[in-house]
Amino acid sequence: MLTVIAAIFVLGVLIFIHELGHFLVAKGTGIRVERFSLGLPPKMIGKKLGETEYLISWIPLGGYVRMAGDNPEEPLTGEPWEFLSRPRWQRMMVIVAGPVMNYLFAFLLVWWILFFGGIATLDPVIDQVVEGSLAERSGLVSQDKITTLSGRPVTSWDEIFEILLREQGKPVSAEVERDGQVQQLLLDLRGISQEEIRDFGITPLMTTMVGDVETGGPAEQAGIRSGDIILTIDDVPVSRWSEMVALIHNKTDTTISVQWLRGAETHKALIKTKVFKIPDEHGKMKPTAFIGITSRVTYKNIGILRSALESSKWTFDVTKQIAFFVKGLVTGEVSARMVGGPIFIAQVAGQSVKQGFASLLSFMALLSVNLALLNLLPIPILDGGHLLILLVEAAKRSSLSTKQRMVIQQLGLVLIIFMVLFVIFNDVTR
Repeated sequence: MLTVIAAIFVLGVLIFIHELGHFLVAKGTGIRVERFSLGLPPKMIGKKLGETEYLISWIPLGGYVRMAGDNPEEPLTGEPWEFLSRPRWQRMMVIVAGPVMNYLFAFLLVWWILFFGGIATLDPVIDQVVEGSLAERSGLVSQDKITTLSGRPVTSWDEIFEILLREQGKPVSAEVERDGQVQQLLLDLRGISQEEIRDFGITPLMTTMVGDVETGGPAEQAGIRSGDIILTIDDVPVSRWSEMVALIHNKTDTTISVQWLRGAETHKALIKTKVFKIPDEHGKMKPTAFIGITSRVTYKNIGILRSALESSKWTFDVTKQIAFFVKGLVTGEVSARMVGGPIFIAQVAGQSVKQGFASLLSFMALLSVNLALLNLLPIPILDGGHLLILLVEAAKRSSLSTKQRMVIQQLGLVLIIFMVLFVIFNDVTR
């Protein structure tokens, strides 16, 4: 029940924000809005205020704003408040307003999380060094603790990249602690792009101290609490989060023995893992075991401007990742089995609620960017399809006929139905 409620809340808020964008710009450009619906037909409840009927409909998988004159099947009267009577640039503004609102909402959510919750930080200790990376070529190895870069003290993981990005194009001196000794290194960043610096080739060392514990999850039922330190998995000693997770992920058909430390007391229990199918590096769905814990991190308070900057960077990075994912789907480099639908969204929404309010907001921000980009795809019926039609009309300096519009919309509807059925099939088989 919690999963269903969380899914309806998340989708309801994001759809409302999206449609609100269309509504506000339509009103602002003088277009009459006849209906504003949260959800798809049939109608649940509604009330007419002024010229607009506001509805809540039964199917929480979408929503719509109906504007006067936006239906090609209905005759136009030529009134200035009709959608198709407005200049093309105004109609384009109305169309892109939905995705823009989703982007703005995602930015504000992440800004709020960072400003009030702080940014997660880790100690500047290296766990793994990618083979052939710039980090490896510079002489860095696993377990190195970076203490200074260009003479500046380094106290957290994110400071490593802040300094390296500022020193782009220059040789950077580095001091690291290795096996109790101080080592001097030179990181040559001449001719290195910012993208290459961000892909420097190191991952942070995370200890096996537990951060959040999923409510009702296997770990909580076994008695594990936040702050506990995992000592062994099936009697195999673990000291790093990455090696512990690797051991757990492979235990898909059995219980595991977990030993942990709380204060001066050692505890041990058998835990039945929870198994999900998730895509591997080749896009194939692979059963993977979890026990419902996250690593312990500390949070550093940052100011309002830094929060806004980090939120902008996050939004850009997520957009780029989604774009690469879509490109991979088109080229076949990414399996279509990795695409999730409403059932998958509901499951993640339910898990996010259990992990806390900040986790739920983070998921909403991520889904909001996904919704914005999905709607900008050049598929008829979606915002991107309507935008493409307007651009084609502008290029040919004439409008499409009513019959042409109807055929395009019908093809788009068939494609959308196919896509929905496909992602639901993915969800069910997953």
